[in-house]
Amino acid sequence: MILKFTIDDMFVISIVTQANNLIILDSFLPTKREIKGLVEYVDVDMKLGDLILKKLILCNTIAGTVICSVIAEKEGEPVTSREIAERVQKVVLQELSRVE
Repeated sequence: MILKFTIDDMFVISIVTQANNLIILDSFLPTKREIKGLVEYVDVDMKLGDLILKKLILCNTIAGTVICSVIAEKEGEPVTSREIAERVQKVVLQELSRVE
């Protein structure tokens, strides 16, 4: 099952299978990291409660480099409602806003 939620003009996409629950989140968080090219994929393994961040997608923009998307895996209750999607988005964006 694939669910798409729009929260604050950003998408939260939940892909729910019997094996796992993958989440793709839009973001626009500035970072000091410089990248070559337009897009760079960064493997991470950051645990945030019942979330495990798997990959950050960095994008070059006129404003500089930003974290433009995040791929995470959610343990336990899958993201099947807007309320859960909002909670997941809030946790991820708050934590990543601390990253340089």
